[in-house]
Amino acid sequence: MKRLVLLLIAFSLFLCANAQIRDSFYGCKLGVTTKKQLLNNLRRLGYKCLNDKEIECYYIENVTFEGKQWKSCQFEFYKDTLCCVGFGFQSDKEDVIDVYNQNIENVKTKCGKIEGKMIRDNQNYKLCYFDDGIVVLGIAYKIEDVNRAFLIYQSKKLMNQMDDDTYNSQIRNK
Repeated sequence: MKRLVLLLIAFSLFLCANAQIRDSFYGCKLGVTTKKQLLNNLRRLGYKCLNDKEIECYYIENVTFEGKQWKSCQFEFYKDTLCCVGFGFQSDKEDVIDVYNQNIENVKTKCGKIEGKMIRDNQNYKLCYFDDGIVVLGIAYKIEDVNRAFLIYQSKKLMNQMDDDTYNSQIRNK
């Protein structure tokens, strides 16, 4: 019995040490879920899913995620597979910066071994990303006419596939 308890504790510590970035949203998994599955799950959960044909995505409005009320949650697909889930927040400058800082701290707390890399770092636009080998999480804010904060989760496998497909398409067209 004592060994079993020690084994469970060791396993729990292993799971905590290898925490990964979230890859499932509303019962759907990045890199796995089809468009039809996502729409069915959202409908079953009571969400009204809208389609933005201009930017080729689906979205739901006024959602709570990570303890914060977001204006929208956007879903993008590549070859009928969920490749990106993004959350957007609009408010005054201070709120947007606070949301950005809270999200950075949340990731550092939950996924401490995953190091963030800053891509943009100026007063009006910050973008940091975290990559666990499966999911790439971008955390950003922009101070403009409309101040916005973002959380963007992307399937790394599908991102690489998109890059390869784009590269191969350019090679064939030369």
